[in-house]
Amino acid sequence: MAMETIQARSIPRQNMDTDDEEHRHPWNPVEAVSHWWKNHFADDHYSSRSEFASTNPLRETHITLHFDADKNKTVAVLSCPPTEALSVYFTCRVAQGTAVQRSILYYELDGYVRNNFTRLRMQHVIAPNSTTIAMGSLEASDQSHQNELENYKRQQDARHRDSHHFNLLPEVMEIVCNHWLNDDLDALTIFFLSQVSRDMNSIARRIATHRLKDLRLAVTPYVDGASVSGVSTFQRADNSPLVQHKESGRSVEYRQCETIPLMYDDNGPFATFVPANEADHRFDWECEELALGNLRWWFGGIEEVEYVGQKLVVSCKLNPADSEKHCNEPIALSSVRLEVNPRPGKREWPHGFVNLSLEIIKSDMRQLDQVAMSYSGGGRVRSVSVHFFSLVRLVARRRLNELRVEMDKIRQDRPLLHHEHIYLRCVQKAATSL
Repeated sequence: MAMETIQARSIPRQNMDTDDEEHRHPWNPVEAVSHWWKNHFADDHYSSRSEFASTNPLRETHITLHFDADKNKTVAVLSCPPTEALSVYFTCRVAQGTAVQRSILYYELDGYVRNNFTRLRMQHVIAPNSTTIAMGSLEASDQSHQNELENYKRQQDARHRDSHHFNLLPEVMEIVCNHWLNDDLDALTIFFLSQVSRDMNSIARRIATHRLKDLRLAVTPYVDGASVSGVSTFQRADNSPLVQHKESGRSVEYRQCETIPLMYDDNGPFATFVPANEADHRFDWECEELALGNLRWWFGGIEEVEYVGQKLVVSCKLNPADSEKHCNEPIALSSVRLEVNPRPGKREWPHGFVNLSLEIIKSDMRQLDQVAMSYSGGGRVRSVSVHFFSLVRLVARRRLNELRVEMDKIRQDRPLLHHEHIYLRCVQKAATSL
C-alpha cells in the first residue's frame, strides 16, 4: 500500500498544464487551494487518515458552533480532523481573514452564529445534519447581533436628525403632497400616514381621494353557476365558454358575461363609480336543470342544490405604486352572490367596504316537471361604492405574503429588529382587521 501511494505521487503532471486542458477546465480558486493542500500536506499520516475515512463509513466530522460573547465571534469546534472539502473551506476563510485557526479542531469565525450556520449549510462541504449549535449560543448571538443593529440604527437616526434642522410646516407638506406623494405612496403607506397625527391624517385623506379618482374598476357578472361534481345536467341558453371557480371546496362552472367598465362619479367616504357605457351594463341568465336529483322536492330536500345561481365580481387595476408587477392585471376586490331567485327591484348588496347597487329587472324559477327546473332573469349594474379601506386591505394582503418571504430570508442571517416586528404586526392588522 505504501509503495502504491509513493508511485501515485510521483506520476508526472506535464500534460496537465497544456492550453487545451486550461480551456476545458477554467481556473477555480477553491480547486487551486485543494491541490495546494494535497501537495503540501499529503504525508503518510494524512494518507492513512484518508484511507481510514474511506474504509470507515461511520467516521464523520461534526461541527458544533458556540458563541464568544467577549469577542462577538462564532467558535467552530470539530469532532475530528476535517475532511478535504471542509479543510478547503476553512483554509479559504483563513486566507480571506474571516477566520482564525487555533488548532486543527478549533476555529474562530467572524460574524454571528446564525449567519455562519447558514453559510456552512449552503457551501455543501458537510452533511446538513452534521452542524449543530450549542445550547444557548443562538439566543446569545441573536441578542448581541440585535443590540448591535439597534445601536447602529439609533446612531443613523440621530445623525439624520442633526443634519436636518427644519419644521414640517403646512406649506412644505402642501408642496410635497402636490408634487410627489400622490403618485409615489402605496395605499398601505397612506393608511399608516393617516395614523401619525391629525395633520398627517388630513394629508392622507387628500392623497386617498386622489388615488380613488384614478382607480380603474370593473364588474364581471358570472351567471348560471352549477356544481361540476353533481349528477344534474344543465342546458344553458347561451353556448359561450364556461369558466370554473373553486368555492367552498367544490368546483363551480359559470358562464362569464361581458365585463362592465366603471368610471368615477362622486366622492366621499365611499367613492361612487357608475357604468361607463349605459348601453352595456345589463346581464341575463337562462338555464334548465335536468336530473333525478330534483326529486328532493318530494323527499325532504336531502339532496345538495347543484344550481348556485349568479355572482358579480368587482375587480380593479392597481396603481403602479401599489403593485408594480401586477398593475395591468385586474384583481378581485370584492364578490357578491345573488340569490337563486332574487326579487325584482333596486337593491344594494354591501360586502365589507364595497357596496354594489343593482336593479333586478326580472327573475323566475319554476319546476317544469318532476325532474326539470328552469331558471331565468336579468339585471343591470347601477353603481359601485368603494371605501379606501378596501384598497388598503387588498394591498396589505398582497404585501403580507411578500413580507413573510422576506422575513424568512432575513432570519437566515440575523434576528428581526424591533421596527421590523412592528411593521409586520401593522401589515397583519391592516390585512385582517379592516
